[in-house]
Order: sequence, then C-alpha cells, then structure tokens
Amino acid sequence: MTHHRYRSQLLISLLGLLGLAACKSGPAEAEAQAQAQAQAEAEAERAPPAAELAPDAQAPAPSVAAVAGAPEPASDPATPGAPEPAAASSSELHLAARGSTHVGLHTLVDGRLVVAVGPQLMLVEPDGSFRPDPKMLAGIVHPREPGEDNLIGLNRWYTLSAGGRWPDDLVLTTTLESGFRGESDTPVVHRRAEGQWQVMSTRSKHYEWGANEIHPWIEGSLLTRRSYDPYYRGQEEWEGERGPSEAQMRTARQGIERARTLVVIRGVPKAPELGARRVATFKSWTNGDILLVTRDAHPDLVIAGPEGERSHVALPVASERELVIHGVEASAVGDAWIYGRDVAGEAGEDRAYLARWAQGAATRIDAPPCEEGVASFVVMADGTQWATCGPSLHERYSVAGAPGLWRKPVDGAWIRERVPADWGEPRQVAKLGEELWLATQHSIARSGTPKQVLELPELAVISSQVFEFGPPVPVGGYCDYALITLPTAPSEAASAKAALDRVLAKAKFEGYISLVKVTIRGVELLGVQVSGANDKSIPPIEAAVRAALGEGVGDALCYWSEVDDDDTIATWELDD
Repeated sequence: MTHHRYRSQLLISLLGLLGLAACKSGPAEAEAQAQAQAQAEAEAERAPPAAELAPDAQAPAPSVAAVAGAPEPASDPATPGAPEPAAASSSELHLAARGSTHVGLHTLVDGRLVVAVGPQLMLVEPDGSFRPDPKMLAGIVHPREPGEDNLIGLNRWYTLSAGGRWPDDLVLTTTLESGFRGESDTPVVHRRAEGQWQVMSTRSKHYEWGANEIHPWIEGSLLTRRSYDPYYRGQEEWEGERGPSEAQMRTARQGIERARTLVVIRGVPKAPELGARRVATFKSWTNGDILLVTRDAHPDLVIAGPEGERSHVALPVASERELVIHGVEASAVGDAWIYGRDVAGEAGEDRAYLARWAQGAATRIDAPPCEEGVASFVVMADGTQWATCGPSLHERYSVAGAPGLWRKPVDGAWIRERVPADWGEPRQVAKLGEELWLATQHSIARSGTPKQVLELPELAVISSQVFEFGPPVPVGGYCDYALITLPTAPSEAASAKAALDRVLAKAKFEGYISLVKVTIRGVELLGVQVSGANDKSIPPIEAAVRAALGEGVGDALCYWSEVDDDDTIATWELDD
C-alpha cells in the first residue's frame, strides 16, 4: 500500500530565489616499470612513519590486504555446511570513498560507471575520480515536505536503478524504505532532460510501476524491466486498519498480470511481445538482441529480438527446487552468466545459484557457498570471478540481508574475501574496464589506487540540496518554514532589521519570524524566515515586509534551510 501525498511538495530553486533578486545582482617498458617499482620501494623504506608525515601530506588510501591500524575485519555468520573461508587474497582493493549513506554502482550504456549516494548520481571519470554535483539533484522528488524534520525515517532513501547516457539521457528510479506505516515506498521514476530530472507518470487505474533495469536497444532506445505495485483509488486518505476490498485487490492483480514487464522507456520502438511471460532479469544490445530469464519456479533463458521470442532453453535446476534469478552478466546474447538463489522450500537449505550460458547450452557451475544467493557477479579479463551474496539488487528492500565478498580464481575454488570492518558489509561488485569496483553499505572501493579518499555527502546535505535545487513551492495549507527573499544585500542586514522592526511589531501573527542569511546554489541572500505559516497568515507578513523594504521583495515560498546562529540576524516572537 503506497502513498504519494508528498510528490507535489518540491522545493525552491535558485531560479525561483535568485530570479526574485536577479535584478540586483613492451620489454623495455617492463624493465622501466621494474626499476620504478624498486625505486619506489626503496623510497618507501626511507620514508618516515605515517605519524611523522607533515599535516598536509597525503597518506595512501587503505587497502583490503594491508590497512595499517585498521579494525578487525567484520565477521559474518558462516553458512551451514560451507567450507572455512580462506584468507584474503593479495589482490588489493583500495578505499575510494566513504560516508554514512546507502551507496550503489550503476553501469551506463557506454560502459561507464555511476556511483549513487542516496538519490544522487556521480559519474566516474577516466582517472577513476568522482565528485558530487548538486546540480544533478535538480528536479528529484523529495519524499518529505520542506521542514526541519524531513530526515526522520529517511535513512533508506536511495537509488534503485539508474541507466542511459550521461548526462541528459538518463533514467533514475529512487525508492524509500523508512519503516513508517503508510509511508510512500513505491519507486519514483525520473528521466533527465534539459538539465534537470522530470518525474514520469507511472500510475495507471489499478497499479503503479517502477523501472528496475535499464539497457540499450535499437534506434538509440532504452529498454527497462518494470516492477508493479497495486494502486487503489483513494488509498492516500486511508487511515488505521482500512484497506482495499477483495474486489479491488482482484482487479488490481488482474491488471498487473496483463501489463508488460519489458518495455521501451526512452525511444520510439516497441518492445517485443512476450505474451504472459514475466521477466526476472534481462540484457539487451543495440543490434536488437535480447537475452532474458523468465520469472518462474523453473525459469527459461529466452533469446528474443524486435519481433519477439526466437528460442528458449530451461535453466538447470532440480525438479524439487525452485530458482529466484537475481541478474545476468553477459557480453553477448550467446555468452552469459546467470546468478541468483536456489530455493529448497520446506526441505533442505537455500543456496547460491550460478549457471553458464555458452555455445548454445546452459550449465550449472560452482557458486559461492552462501544461502542468501548471489546478489552481484562479474568476470574479469583474466577469468577471475567476483561475487557478493545477498538478495537481488534490482528489487526493493535489497539493503537487508547478510552480504559477503567472494573471489574465484581461474580453475580454483571460491575464496572468501575480507574487508576492513569500517568499510561496511560488501554488497555489490561492478567492472569498469579492467578495474574491479566494490560498493559496501556506505563505502566505495576499487582495485586501482585512488589519489585520495572522498568523503561522501551525508543524507542531510543531499536532502537539503534536493530542496535547494528543486522548483519553487508556494505556501499552501501549511508550511513548516516559509522564506521571503529580500532585495537587500547581506552586507546591509542592519538597515533591513531596522526597517523590519518598525513593521513587524504590528503584524498579526503567532509564531517566530527571523531575519536570516541563507546560501542558495552558492549565492548568499538575505531573507525573512517564517515558522508555521499557511496561505492565510503569509499575505499580511508579505505586505509588511514589502512596506518596509520595497517591491523587490520576493513571494513567500515553502522552504527550509538550516541556519546557524551566526546567520540569524534577528528574531521576532509574535503573539496574535
């Protein structure tokens, strides 16, 4: 059951704020590399200990194999019957970024990688660096009203999927898992155009949909796999134990069963007709090929094209067991790895599932010994396999579970890899060229050596910037904090206070009004912040402020910005 009462509650953009004040303001190479390495090692031996480094010196990023003074690796519950995990390999992963917010990795259609921190996307540059750009938040729907308490229960507001072409041909799906009863948790689908995100209409009469995977297809189009949630008319107003009737649930279920799973989300072509087949995961290519796995207890691997299904083959699984497929890693329609979970049901234990599709045959192969299933999987150029354990990353609520990082050398067995405990639990592996990337609960690591460790923005900062870079929101029935921008420069705050002193003393309002300095999109402004405003109480205050400071005063907008005490110039406590 989902609500979207907050979707219209976006925040003020700089266009809204500044617009009001704008009128004012080979062998030889190998030998050379060996010599360079020897020299580096010699210099390292002569170097002072880390504690003796100058304050400005840049210490190397910690790695999975050698972390000086790092905490003990996190311990994970052993899978029943699994072999004792081996020691970490000599293959190093280096910490590239750390924070406190849910992170993920998403591959674009050209193979480039995007780091997601909550709802914010950051493109990985050719040198492996990435930086948050608040402008990439413009237009994202915030699941809360503007206000001081907008972060309560927001710890799992994150990117479910992202794909397309950077920067203006992207599709982004965000979701919220706050744990609050009645809270909106249906994914919100955005597409980027003209420098900002635009919300797509995903609601029909009986259901709402989300975009879970995004891959390129013919004529520059993008294909996606939809997920569906029932929608019941009037559910936004339901309270307490009220819910849908049997007839409503039956009608919604029938509508979802008829809906397509594989659709074109950007572009002109129509996706192939697959009949009643439901899609668990897929991969597509610009030549028209599609490789998909059906969502069945005993699924099929299907090869399809623009005209529909061409061939299919059953994935290997015991007749008494069922498969839950999480994803597919494929370089071509005839060369793929399918991964997920082998479900035992009432008898036996669940276990990870991995199958190889090559030369026209599907063969089950060794998987990591984890009963949660394989959550992510990549194969490097040298044939080394990497995987994480856990639920599907394409589905909501995938942030839970008991993840783990595993590596399988060519012709070797799966080896449990350990990472420092303060990195968080490993959740996802991805590949960028010949580099391995890892996303943990709240950190990013890579096999290449980063120049420095990036401190990722906290969700409180991202949340504020979503408000800051969003479109203006007029004051409606109620607004925790309203902001009236002033034509007066911050350097002239004293004169603005003197003028407001004369008029606000007579204003009919019960609550607090403050003269504050706020920074919007890097520009410092002067504004009047009103607490507990509504569309009836604001007009008299707007009139009073205009009487004091002239017609350059902006319209009141529903906006909250955390203001330090040093930036609060004056506060008036009024009693109507």
